[in-house]
Order: sequence, then C-alpha cells, then structure tokens
Amino acid sequence: MDTGAHAQFAYTLDELLNLAQGAAFPAFTTGAGPGAELTATAGSFLRQFHDDADPEDLHGVAPADLVALAHGLWAWGQARPEGARVVRVRRAQGAEGRALARDVLEVVGPDLQFLVASIMAEVAAQGASALAIFHPIVVTEPDKLSLIQIHLEPLTQPRARALEQGVHDTLNDVVLANEDFQKMRARMSACAAELAHATTNATEGERTEGVAFLRWLEVGNFTFLGTRDYLFARDARGAFIPEEPIVLDDTGLGVLRDPDRFVLRRGQEPSMITPEIQRFLQEPTPIVVSKSNLVSRVHRRIYADYIGMKRYDAKGDVIGETRFIGLLTAEAYNSAVRDVPLLRRKVARVLERAAKDPSSHNGKALQNIVENYPRDELFQISEDELLTTSLAILHLFDRPRPKVFLRRDRFDRFVSAMAFVPKERFNSTVREAIGQALARAYGGRLSAFYPLFGDAPLARIHYIIGGIQRGRPDPDQVALDVEIAALTRTWEDSFEAAAHESAIGHDLTDPYVKAFNAGYKERFDALEAMVDVGEFAKLGAEETVRVRAYSARDGRPDKLCCKVYARDTALPLSACLPVLENLGLFVENEQTFPVRPATGAVAYVHDIEMRSRDGKPIDFGAVETSFETAFAAIWTGRAENDGFNA
Repeated sequence: MDTGAHAQFAYTLDELLNLAQGAAFPAFTTGAGPGAELTATAGSFLRQFHDDADPEDLHGVAPADLVALAHGLWAWGQARPEGARVVRVRRAQGAEGRALARDVLEVVGPDLQFLVASIMAEVAAQGASALAIFHPIVVTEPDKLSLIQIHLEPLTQPRARALEQGVHDTLNDVVLANEDFQKMRARMSACAAELAHATTNATEGERTEGVAFLRWLEVGNFTFLGTRDYLFARDARGAFIPEEPIVLDDTGLGVLRDPDRFVLRRGQEPSMITPEIQRFLQEPTPIVVSKSNLVSRVHRRIYADYIGMKRYDAKGDVIGETRFIGLLTAEAYNSAVRDVPLLRRKVARVLERAAKDPSSHNGKALQNIVENYPRDELFQISEDELLTTSLAILHLFDRPRPKVFLRRDRFDRFVSAMAFVPKERFNSTVREAIGQALARAYGGRLSAFYPLFGDAPLARIHYIIGGIQRGRPDPDQVALDVEIAALTRTWEDSFEAAAHESAIGHDLTDPYVKAFNAGYKERFDALEAMVDVGEFAKLGAEETVRVRAYSARDGRPDKLCCKVYARDTALPLSACLPVLENLGLFVENEQTFPVRPATGAVAYVHDIEMRSRDGKPIDFGAVETSFETAFAAIWTGRAENDGFNA
C-alpha cells in the first residue's frame, strides 16, 4: 500500500508498539511479563503494519483490535512449516476475541514478484470487496518473508472456501513464473540468437526487426509467464499435416510446464494446425504477436500476450515454433512507437505508403492516429489493414460521426472492434449497447473494452469480442454502422429530426429542443413531443388550458387518456378530479411534466390516464372531440361542473 498517500492511523506508532508488548500478544515478544520486549522482526512487522493502517479503511476497528489482527497473522505465519506458503480466510477477531464486521484473507510465505497484484486480481475476480490491505515484508534467513492481510466484506462459507482455493491456484502460477523467470528470459535470448543466423524466407529487414524485438522484450518489456517449443509435422510432399503440433518434451517453462495448458486452443477444441495457422507459417515474417487463450493469473487478470518465433531447418523451411506467453509491461505500452521494434517499421511503411506530406495537417493527423493506435492492436494488425483503417479514421475526423472498424483475429478466435462516438453522446449506456450489438453480430461475448478520450471530437472505444463462431461471416459493415449510429442517437437528435419533418416552424420548435426533462423523455418519444409543442403553439394568450384526448397506450377498451396543457402554473390535481369524475371517468394515474423552453414562460404537461366509471368500453372516436370541448368549457366556467356532464 502507498503509505504516503493517506493519513496516519489514529494511534501513534509508539502507542501501538506498547500495546503489542502486552501479555495478550506473546508471539511478538522475547519473553513474558512486564519486561518483555518486541523481537526485531516483530518490531519491523508492526512498524510496516502501522504504516499501512488508514483510518478510512478501519471503521469499527480500535487500535487494540488492529494489534490483535496483526498478532493473529504473525503467530500463524511463525507456526507454518519452514519455507511453506499458507493461505486462509477467517472471521476477523479483535482484542479479547471481539467479533469484527469483516473477514480477513491472509497469505504468508517467501516474498515474490507480483504477489499483491495477483492476489487482489483474484479477490476482484471473485466479486469480493476489499476494505483494507496490509503487506509487511520482514527479512528472515534465507529469504524475505511476505505477510499479507486483506480485510474483506463478510463472506459466506462457500465463497470463503472458493476464494481460498482461487488464491492457492493464483499463487501456484506466481511461483512458476518467478521460479522460471531467468530460464524463460534465457530462452528468448537464445531465440534471438538463433533467428539472427537462421536461413529464412524473410527479408533482411524483417529478420533484423524480429531479432531486435525479441531482445527488446527480454530487457524489461515483457513479464514472462510461460514458454514451450513445438514441432510441426509435414507429409511426404512437404505440406503441413493438419494435426496438433508436437510438443517437445521438457521445453515447458513457467505456467506452460502444465501440459494441459494451451496457447491457442479454443476451449476443449484441439489446437490443430488450422488453415489460419498454416497461412501464418507460410508467411515470410518470422515473428507473430497476438493474444493467447490463457487468462493470466499473474500480475494482471487479462488474456496473456502470445509471442511466437518460427524455427527453421537448414533449407529455410519452417519446422517448428517457440511460443512465449506473458504480459507486455507498462513500459512497453508507454514507449514511443519509434522505440519499439516491429512497430516502428510497420508505422514507417504505412506512413510512406499513405504518401501524405508529413508537414501538412493531414500528414500530422495521420501520424497521430497511427502512433496512438491501441498498442495491442498495433502489434497484431497487418500493415495493409493498418493503412486502410488509419486513412478511414483520418477521413472520419473530417466529418465526425459514429462508426466502427472491425478486425478478425488471424487465428479466428476473437474480433477487435474500434467504435468512434461523438464525445457528447458517449456514456456507459451507449458503451454497453454498442458492445452488445457487436457481440450479437459475431455470435460471441464482450470480453473487454478500453475507452479513450483524446483531443479529437470523437471518443474511441476498443472492444474485444471473444468466443466468436468460427467461420461465421462478418456482419454487413454498412448495416452495423447504421445500428451503431442509432444507438448513439439522443432523444434531442430525434426531436430535431422530427422538427425538420414537421409543419411547425423552426422558430417555434427550436426553443423546445432541450425543454423536456428526463421523466418526459423516458415516457414519450420525440414525435409525441412535437405534437405537444404544436398544442403549446395553439395555446392563446387568453387561454388558461388546452386539452388533447388520445387512446390508451395499452389498448384497454375502457380507458381514455388525455393531456392537459397549462402555462406558468401547474394545475392542481384536486381541481381536475371533480371535472373528470363528473364526466363519468375515474382517474387511474396522473403525471405532471414541467416544460422549460429556451424562450418564453415555463409550461406544464399533465398526462392523465382514466377509465370509464362503469367499466364499459369507451368509443374514442365518438367522444374525443366532445371530451376535449367539455373539459375546456367546464374549466373556464363556460359550463357547470356537475353530474349532468357524464
């Protein structure tokens, strides 16, 4: 935890250390009784525990409770077998066994890279809510000891057991990635050296960039999770045999030590050399960058990156592949494109082929588009696709509008989609609706989304649609763009379109574009609003109200609805009810909507739902005009309000 970013715990460190020397906490001290002193390691542990304590995270936890929680973690860690890693979820108990309104997840063992981030990712994946986190690290022989305590909202027993098991599984992967890190790094270094001297059908430029890329990854730009070597079988004619690649024995490192973990396999489907993989193997490029089918349990809970390097025989034929899975680091994502092998060459070629003057507006805009492309996408997209899409985005910025760009993964496992939406129309509802539309279009599911708000007038949302149906045709691009545009269309857009088609003049409709509140817009569409604007336009200076009857939306034969229009002041329902009841009607529902045009007085729409008092059907066509006339006459005093009106 960042101890510099929050307030200190309510008690000072000295007060907390004095509490810890009490007889109730014997694991902290060298002996018992008043003269007992804290051990050096316990003192270091408690100082760090105190540094991690934030009052905002510890509501209802007194200082003595905190010492009790720390003592429980420390004593349990000291009792574990030497070198062991232990995990438990328990009810939190404070001083003298006092029950606290929280659970604690505790992990003790040798310190490793990515421990806290990996555990917190598992907590989040299981839907648990973390209240506080403590992570002291004490120096022991021969290693550093990591003690983690995460405070959680109370869990049911089944959820607690599931979390405990999930953390165990996560830590197994963390251990494998740490244990084999140097070996995996050495494997990548060996691959770079092998590619540098291999006979291939790649150009010298492609080979040089491939070698540079592997060496770039090796020096802190890639978190290694696993690696494995494969051999591709060929028939007598030299063609690849469409069967599973042969895994070379004893080449699995990290999480790929497990033979049941696969890089490209879709669910239980065998990882055959599919036509898509065959095309990759026949291409001259020696390196592939994509996403694996494995979700990382180490560091970040995302699909792991897959780096593949082809292996060649003396004739230059592809005979196998070394596959690495891991995570591109923050440095890899934040580095300028010109500093990243593979990307710098791809981007330079795209800009050259686009033939835009680099000093011109379009040249600068195109360079900005390409260099700020989603980094994962920039690694995976082909040069031709990048050129086509980037130029299309450049034209899109000239006339901003909703649009989506699609790219199917080269191994037909997922779709990458970039949707562009005017910033003023983007919100979480629009984002979710577009994701659902894309998932339906491909028969898949929304796996991830990454929104970006830059300086351009359009927001960009990068979607990953996973679980797509293999071989399913791509959706009609024009139809999909129309659907996306409709999803981003606001109620006000519809109102302006209706006004354009209406016979009412713009001088009357324009002030009402933003006049209607959220409740009105949820209940009525823009076409209905245009009718209401027309009624307000007819409301003369001497008129206090206008009435418009309409048939029931639910089609009930005994129902009649009306809207009453008023200016300046809303009509009290208590005054309306007697009028309607004397017309033989019973009011079921009434809602009042204030309407605030940009110019002129505030107005009100009263939407009233009624039914016949005797339950008989109402002939709307026969009563529409008479009802409107009668209500207006009674309200203005031109007719008596009595039972003879029914």
